[in-house]
Amino acid sequence: MLFALFLTFSRGGYLGFAASAALMLVAAYFFIARNEAIKPFLKDRLKPFSPAGARFKASFSLSEGSNVQRLQTWRQAIAVIKSAPFAGVGLGSYGLAVNPEAGYRDPTYAHNAYLDVWAELGVMGLAVWLILLGEFFATPFKRLIAIKTGKEKPQKEEILFLLGLIGSLAAFSVHSLFETAIFSPVILSLLMIIFALAANMAKNQEARIMN
Repeated sequence: MLFALFLTFSRGGYLGFAASAALMLVAAYFFIARNEAIKPFLKDRLKPFSPAGARFKASFSLSEGSNVQRLQTWRQAIAVIKSAPFAGVGLGSYGLAVNPEAGYRDPTYAHNAYLDVWAELGVMGLAVWLILLGEFFATPFKRLIAIKTGKEKPQKEEILFLLGLIGSLAAFSVHSLFETAIFSPVILSLLMIIFALAANMAKNQEARIMN
């Protein structure tokens, strides 16, 4: 799977994976002092992911063609945001704001989910999106803290599930800096499933507190 990721030469994919792995390890380390459930996970050796080659290095070069175009696309998105920072240009209207002659099938977007949301929905839309992401991101961490400070004995499966949620949301959030993945029906469907799992976890946590 890591080799497949390497072959994509996707900057967002690389950084999303790095952020996901880093946060999962931090969360795992947070747990190691108190319970034994996570130790088997940490004992598994993590094979180093250190791809090499000219194409890989070029992926992060600011002078590389696609990177230059990406920076130009972001500048274009910022210009659209400046034209309507509060109300936005309207959902699905980013392409028309960039090119009024664009057809409805023309795939014009900012290659950055946060810039896209701000450009189309305005600053309030961006705030709602960030709050939504932040709330679902915080849910597994809240559960980790509740288990760590509580008296109940955690299950290994639940710990690994929590780490999986953290890693998934971290990968999506970082990758969204380089791509507008929410425009992909497949990725959006997976994100909704992750949100549903996090929401169900929050509901169960509230039920535990009430009891």
